[in-house]
Amino acid sequence: MAGKSPIILLMPQKIQKQRLKDMKASAKKKNIVLAESYSSDVTHIVTEYTYREQVIKTLPDVDAENIKIVGISWFTSCLKSGSVLPVEDHHRLQSSCDSMNKNNKEEIPKSLIPEYACQRSTPLKHHNEKLTKALEILQMNAEMRNVDEDYSRALAFRRASCVLKSLPFKVTNIGQVKGLKDMGRHCKQVIKDILEEGSSKEVDDIINSEWIQKMKLLFSFVGLAFHDDLMSPVTKSEAENVVEIIRSEAEQILPGVIVKLTGGFSRIYQFQQKVRKKYLII
Repeated sequence: MAGKSPIILLMPQKIQKQRLKDMKASAKKKNIVLAESYSSDVTHIVTEYTYREQVIKTLPDVDAENIKIVGISWFTSCLKSGSVLPVEDHHRLQSSCDSMNKNNKEEIPKSLIPEYACQRSTPLKHHNEKLTKALEILQMNAEMRNVDEDYSRALAFRRASCVLKSLPFKVTNIGQVKGLKDMGRHCKQVIKDILEEGSSKEVDDIINSEWIQKMKLLFSFVGLAFHDDLMSPVTKSEAENVVEIIRSEAEQILPGVIVKLTGGFSRIYQFQQKVRKKYLII
């Protein structure tokens, strides 16, 4: 690529449409040349992808050995300076194998995790479920206490859990989470305990506490603890039996009260695929 004038391709994947539009407009103002699509003239590929393999899969014809594949941070720096800057090592995308080997031993590069939560992927199935479950228990405990100062603690646990969910590999060493955004000292201690001891005494104490057991019982009573129950079908006869119980109790409080069953059961349906018991009390 020696002697080539810089031509940059912005990969649209994972970049919000308005943001991409703004990036192109800024590049035009700075006289930075952009390519509409990939060709052999392209010297730099800018992407929100994490690994080189993702770029190669999307652009199978790319000359990955002779082209600079970089992250958004490099392009942002170019816009600020008004010119195409040299590419440094921390700008380049790594291969997934190199990143995994490095992250098993060292602190995760900050550039791997986007600064803002809305930019991170937080899949339901991820690599650090044991760690996130522990943090979510701490979050739940803080939320259920309903004390003013516990709200900020619950939020801290939630943010740390989201960061762990966004990591593209399993955390095996406490050094891997050092320096990560939203990863506070308390969260790191819990993670360290789990990685080194297999569990966290703080989390275990919460799970086994009498207070938590009582709260779980309360939530079970009001129907908030059993997902399977919420997903099971309900017959019209079952719903009508509940209506009769409510009518009997309401009549004692307000004689002449009218209780009506609403929703799908009020029409022709004999079953509801989800629990949708709706009662109208007049």
